[in-house]
Parts: sequence; C-alpha cells; structure tokens
Amino acid sequence: MNRAISFSIYVAVFAALAVNAENMPKPPLKLIQIIPLPGIKHFYHFEADVKGNRLFSLSGIQEATLEVFDLRTGNRIRSIHGLEEGQCAVYREDVNRLYVVGGGGNLLSNQSGRVWIYDGEHYALIKRVDVPAGAAWCGYDVATKYLYVNGNGRLVQQPNSTVTVIDTTVGEEVARFTVDDDVITDFQLETSNPNIYTGERNKKLIAVIDRNTQTVIARWPVTLGEGLGHMALDRKNHRLFVSCRYGQIVVFDTQTGRELQALAISQYPDDLQYDADSKRLYAICAGAIGVGQSTVDVFQQVDPDHYKLLGQVPTEPGARNGILVPTLHRLFVAVPQREGTDSHLLVFKVQ
Repeated sequence: MNRAISFSIYVAVFAALAVNAENMPKPPLKLIQIIPLPGIKHFYHFEADVKGNRLFSLSGIQEATLEVFDLRTGNRIRSIHGLEEGQCAVYREDVNRLYVVGGGGNLLSNQSGRVWIYDGEHYALIKRVDVPAGAAWCGYDVATKYLYVNGNGRLVQQPNSTVTVIDTTVGEEVARFTVDDDVITDFQLETSNPNIYTGERNKKLIAVIDRNTQTVIARWPVTLGEGLGHMALDRKNHRLFVSCRYGQIVVFDTQTGRELQALAISQYPDDLQYDADSKRLYAICAGAIGVGQSTVDVFQQVDPDHYKLLGQVPTEPGARNGILVPTLHRLFVAVPQREGTDSHLLVFKVQ
C-alpha cells in the first residue's frame, strides 16, 4: 500500500475515534484520589461537617473507632476509641457536637445500644445515653433537634422493634415507641409534615410514622425488591427511594403510598443518597458475594416518574459505604481491608 495513502487512513481512523470520544457521555464520577487507611478493617457510615472541613467515619466491630479526616486533603486528624461498634452519626453544627449511634448490634450479644455525645472541638465524651439493643440507624429532625434511633427486637427475642427519641440539646431520652417488626431499617424524615419512613424488613413493608403521635399511621407493601436497606427522600417531588439487597431501588409516591417502579442496580447496596440540586441518585453497592462487581450506580431524575442510569462506576471489592458532599462535588467511598490490601478511601469528583 502506498505509504501516503496508509498514513491518510490512520489519520482518518484517529480522527473518527477522537470524534467518537468527544461524543461519548462523560462518566458521572471521576476518581481523583486514593487515601490509605491502614489499621482499619471494616467501615460503617459517614457524616460530614462541611463548614469545619471534617469527614467522620465509623469503623468496624474490631476497631470500634470514630475516624476524623480533613475533607479537602483526606488527611486523618484523629481516631476516637471505645465506641462499641458505632454505626451512624449526626453532627450538629450549631452546638459543635457529634452524636454517634451504635453498640449492641452483635447478634451474639444482647447488650444495650448507645448514643455517644462528643464535643466537636476537643472530641471529649460529654455523655452516653443507653438505648435498646440493635441501635444502627438514626434520623435527625432539624426543627425539634430530636434524634430517632432504632432498636431491633430480634436481638432480644422480641416481636417488635423500638424507636427511641432523644433530645440532642439536653442529651436525654424523651420518648420511646414500638414498630411491629423485629427488624426495622433506615429512617427518612419529612420536613413539611410529621411523617417518618422506616422499613419493616421481615414483613416487607414501609411503615409511615407520625412523629407527633408516635404511632404508625400507614404501611406500604414492598413487592418490587427484596431485603430492605437504606432509603433516600426527594421531598420536593414526593418520592421515597428504598434500596434492596438483591439489586433494586424501589421508588414510592409518598402522597399515595404507591410503589411506582424498581431501578436495577448492583446487589448488596448500602449507602444511598439523593442530591436535590442535581437531581441525582447515588447507590454504593458491594455487588453479589464472590461474583459481583462493586460499583456506585448513578441515576439522573428526568422527572419524578423517570430515571436514567448515568453509569455504574467501578470501585473495589467490598466497598459499600460512603458519603456524597454536594457542596464540594465529591463522593467518598470506603474500601475495607482484604488479603494483601490495606483499607483506603476513594475520592471521586462529581462530573
């Protein structure tokens, strides 16, 4: 072949590839940093203090620590020990206090759960409030400053679970009521009405709780997914998103209680977040055990009834916990320790 013709063909091919690359949709997330975290085997959930530039991470059963990181650099600032399996946290910026929920979550133990209250400046323990066993989920009411904490009846051989209400201003329990399932899951709170949503895992229902009367006022069947987990809420458009263990996000209309559709995702999702500004939904999924790929599944809300998959961004085996910080356009994903690899934090830029 004539060399000039051959070169022209290569130029044409590369030009075509360049055009195709430009026309390809940009992935929703771009990995920009990996932060080593030696000494931590497992992770639970995260909380962020954006104004104070801090990221709080709760480690697993063996470490039982609260890890504090610099949000912008990723540097570890502090490790707080003695949490007895802390699992979720709420930070109150107005009083600079951190509330950590956990303890009593081990199926081999029937010890009480805990809420630890820490001073946000020096990380000194201010107070500890005992709650029923199985404390792992919490929801915060910004209006009343009340914290809602679950207790799972299964751990103490009871048919019902509890919801403990704690006044975070004084650090005291103010109420406790029951939900008719021995395992309840995440809490999502409305701001325009008194509704709280929680999952009744074994009965495959979403319970709607009136937090003024502290009673369950409705139950919605979940038929499009199996294994209820984390939830997220689009308050403006009245949509509740429920992640399910075997690979679905079930979308509910909160005005009617109707199950609308199921979005297909990777299996074993954990943290789920909806960003109202960008109208994006993020599910951090560990993937099927042994065969599935760990991903962050990102959906764009076209309108309240339609969702477009923007991508399933690969992470690393076992990664299922993390947090979206919308103001920084960052998503943090924790990768647990595995054979030959220390745990680390993946930092993604939202694109």
